[in-house]
Amino acid sequence: MEKFEFYKEFLQFGYDHSGIFQSIQKVFYDSENGIVEIVGDKMDVALDGLMQAIVLKKLFETPHGNNELTVPFSIKEITVFPEAAEIMPLNLLKGIFDENSFSLHSTFANDLPPLINAKGVVFKRICRPSTSPSTTMLHLPSVIIRSAACRLPGGIQSLEDFASFLAEGKTSDSKIPAQRISNRNSLALGAFGKSLEGGNFLQQNIAEFDPAFFGINKLEARAMDPQQRLLLEVVWECFENSGITEFQECGFFVGQMGSEYAKADGTEPPNALQIVGEANSVLAGRLNFFFGSHGPSESIDTACSSSMVALQNAVDSIKLGRCKRAIVAGTSLIISSNELAQRISGNLLSKDGICHSFDVDADGYGRGEGTVAILVEAENDAEIPRYLAKIDSIITNHGGRSAALTAPNGMAHFMLLEKAIAESGHLQVDYWECHGTGTSLGDPIEISALQKRILDIAKARQELQGF
Repeated sequence: MEKFEFYKEFLQFGYDHSGIFQSIQKVFYDSENGIVEIVGDKMDVALDGLMQAIVLKKLFETPHGNNELTVPFSIKEITVFPEAAEIMPLNLLKGIFDENSFSLHSTFANDLPPLINAKGVVFKRICRPSTSPSTTMLHLPSVIIRSAACRLPGGIQSLEDFASFLAEGKTSDSKIPAQRISNRNSLALGAFGKSLEGGNFLQQNIAEFDPAFFGINKLEARAMDPQQRLLLEVVWECFENSGITEFQECGFFVGQMGSEYAKADGTEPPNALQIVGEANSVLAGRLNFFFGSHGPSESIDTACSSSMVALQNAVDSIKLGRCKRAIVAGTSLIISSNELAQRISGNLLSKDGICHSFDVDADGYGRGEGTVAILVEAENDAEIPRYLAKIDSIITNHGGRSAALTAPNGMAHFMLLEKAIAESGHLQVDYWECHGTGTSLGDPIEISALQKRILDIAKARQELQGF
């Protein structure tokens, strides 16, 4: 009987599973049947692992170079034995399959009926990915950040401004601008339950824009969400900083949390141009249009993680050859008193607009606004003599089931850190930027997960050095 480590074998066929769905520990084959050993107490996960094993066995039987994958398509008869599940230990399961049937058993109870039995399995053939280096992520170079541009609170207009701002230990909080939020005094007096006095706002007048430079008439410009205007300016500057003048193969990935422009105080009467001016999809689409790019165009809203998810999508698109380079941007503007009132009533915001993260005085987060754009592309030393940073790994996940819909999940957070650091190949963390929600719920979960992972790294380094 020959023994295979399932996921290592799977990689040779061009599948980058990245540790997802690892329900199978080992796969055993004899000359006729496949036997799968599955560790876990979830019946559906075990069954999924069994299906993966069937696919792998079919892969081994497929001639090398055949660009087809044989997968289960339909099952004529499947039987579940609930009484067996009640008396069998589910921490270790065994799957048995042949050409037309499969069953799932408890390893410790061979004399009992199977948990699941299926007959009449029908397979179909589909195209499988090529294993050539040009299409397999595993063999592609790292992605680098070539240039950047930004507009941030505190009068920050460049990365140099941002570096100086941090080095001097400044904060960017300020009073709510009256020209945008007409009822700011009511907010400060606690009209919606909790007092709100400040936030982190751009110092520039966000109404100022040169539409003619971008080929936009004044009527359309007035209907445009200021986020669209700022994105055009900042992305143009980002390209200028890079020296890039060819945009056709560039993708645009914009992280955002919706538009407050339609809800802003003193907005104009409805007109058809507002359909495009306020559409979230147009945040990215207008960039493709102006720069004449046929690359991917994605406006992404995953709340606080929007820009991070945008970056991961851009990195994946470059590695998969969907675009040569990509602009990744994040944008947010605070222009609606109603949006502030909703967050105040939910007790989400700190009074002074500052995140007192990991502090006994933490009472919520401080809203911030701004626009940032970076240009990313595959590393190539011959063409790019210098760059700002290299992305060794980027991982995102979801908390899944937790205490509440918006509550963080400590275990999911730890798993994310573990996977990101492992993929980077580093056993040392020099700097870590936390989410830092400034809440008694979020902060302890985040710091506990980080502390556990850092301790694991320290232990791994000691073992590597033989201490």
